[in-house]
Amino acid sequence: YELSIFEIGDSRGKVWFRVHRPNDFGDDKSMQPLIQKALRGESSASLEDGHSGLGFRLAAPLFGKGTILIGQVVDDAFTKNISRDNR
Repeated sequence: YELSIFEIGDSRGKVWFRVHRPNDFGDDKSMQPLIQKALRGESSASLEDGHSGLGFRLAAPLFGKGTILIGQVVDDAFTKNISRDNR
């Protein structure tokens, strides 16, 4: 689906695997509201400004053992792609 944000976290909010920004592997996201909800068993979504820029993000529990976070950076390329407007 050409998502630009994808990561798997453990049961404490630490990132075990990520596709975007691989140098940040192992960072602690336990204080982020999306991850906190996922650790409690809830799914949630947001539009937020992070290290990758403005992005749509969705976090959910992953088999009761951690979290999954997926999303899409909202930048010029993404905006042009969904609007089919080259301006």
